[in-house]
Amino acid sequence: MANVALRGALAARFGHPWWSVVAHPVAVCVAAAIALNSWRWYRAGTVRWRESVAVMAGAGVKTFYEVGAGKVLSGLIKRISEGASATVIGSPEDIAAYKAGRST
Repeated sequence: MANVALRGALAARFGHPWWSVVAHPVAVCVAAAIALNSWRWYRAGTVRWRESVAVMAGAGVKTFYEVGAGKVLSGLIKRISEGASATVIGSPEDIAAYKAGRST
């Protein structure tokens, strides 16, 4: 089952997001299409989380969202980027609260 999901993810093609993308294996901003369609980087490369957060903070990002179960990355972000806020969106209630906050 996992192999089927992995094959589907690797075959996926994504559109062009309107936000910047930091490729964690290289810790630089890259063209969105390159980052989203270069799964090989993410399968075999080392995640350079500290450097990636530093790149985003250096570009002026102060608000981060961690989507999924857990709070580990949010905690790391707060340690890496002084003054940053990090919000965890990990449940249906969190999604509803995020949507409600965005519509005001």
